[in-house]
Amino acid sequence: MILLPALLLAFVLGGSVPTGFAELPEASGEEEVKTLRILATSDLHGKFMPWDYALDEASTSGSMTQLAAAIAEYRTDATLLVDAGDTIQDNSADLFVGDGIHPMVQALNVIGYDVWVTGNHEYNYGMDVLRDTIADVQANTLVGNVYDENGDPLADGYTILERDGIRIAVIGMVTPSIVHFDPINLAECTVTDPLDETRKIIDAIQGQYDVLVGVFHMGLNNEYDKPNSGVTDILNACGKLNEVYPSEYPVSKCITIVDVSDYEENMACFGEFYTDQIRNAAMKWRRHFSN
Repeated sequence: MILLPALLLAFVLGGSVPTGFAELPEASGEEEVKTLRILATSDLHGKFMPWDYALDEASTSGSMTQLAAAIAEYRTDATLLVDAGDTIQDNSADLFVGDGIHPMVQALNVIGYDVWVTGNHEYNYGMDVLRDTIADVQANTLVGNVYDENGDPLADGYTILERDGIRIAVIGMVTPSIVHFDPINLAECTVTDPLDETRKIIDAIQGQYDVLVGVFHMGLNNEYDKPNSGVTDILNACGKLNEVYPSEYPVSKCITIVDVSDYEENMACFGEFYTDQIRNAAMKWRRHFSN
């Protein structure tokens, strides 16, 4: 998966929206406007320290140590912190696989991530290692489209969290292409269509959330000519998703994106040391009160 540089996006619900998406009612005196900040990372690939061990040189494009400082600065009481996987592989992090809690997992726990979704590389080391990794992660681990040899889900497909009175439902999926990447490790598992699973979850949790977020370790486009293996198909089919964080790039629906044209200025808001490893979304949300 490719991680593209992130933008600082300000999201305002109820403004102009893409064609085909319903607009929210205009704000009135009976509505309370709140701001939800979503910090999302992906494809950290063993970058615990800002160092490339293969090249034996500094690499300040993003690491856990840098993210810890950045997240501490930008986190608020109304912040959701999520990661879309590919965490324990690469940059010599493989050396720690199977040897207790992985340093990258320890970092996730210390920083205090709310949600972690498995990436395709988490399946490289076999299902036992993955189960141990999931057990060690203190965040809500989500992957709604992988079932083990007994037909049991590998992890939950969604979680519902609350921040400042805002109920946030988060759905997590991994690319179904993992069956091509790791066919031996997944030989006894079943990997299902992420769109089908997302639809089932949305139907099951109606009325339980205010904001619906997807964290998908998938690209924007389909792979191996397989429908629904890219988030574009899921977005087109699931109009209720407000915000989606794939491993490539954040995607938004039913919202107005402000100031995305000034790329360089937005990048400067985060500082050069981690601009390609963190995405920030400030979402204004209106609660409608019924008398």
